[in-house]
Amino acid sequence: MLNGKISEDYFLDKSGEWRKEQGSIRETIAKHEKANMNYLTQGVQIIELARKAYRLYLEQKPTEKRKLLRILLSNCTFDSGKLYPIYNKPFDLLVKSKENDDWLPKQDSNQRPDTIRFLLRKIESSPN
Repeated sequence: MLNGKISEDYFLDKSGEWRKEQGSIRETIAKHEKANMNYLTQGVQIIELARKAYRLYLEQKPTEKRKLLRILLSNCTFDSGKLYPIYNKPFDLLVKSKENDDWLPKQDSNQRPDTIRFLLRKIESSPN
């Protein structure tokens, strides 16, 4: 290096290193973008299941109802005549949001029964 200038060999070496690093960074960005899309798709599917849970529950045979409840609930406790559900993730977040009135800030024109509370009432009233 003379007078603040670099040699052509040094430039070619560094340029090659930076291009490799740039390619690696682009691959990493592409992986993150794909992961973000998978996460978004999965989130939409979870919300769709939560939205359809009420209808699905009503339409299914008892064995299918049990499967749906296993997806939604990890455990329940029964104390003094009251059922206390423990929800699987991510449904626990949906319930917490609903309890905090964060889910829908305003009522919409398509009001539906509260799906999870309906399912819990069904569990409480079932003979087994």
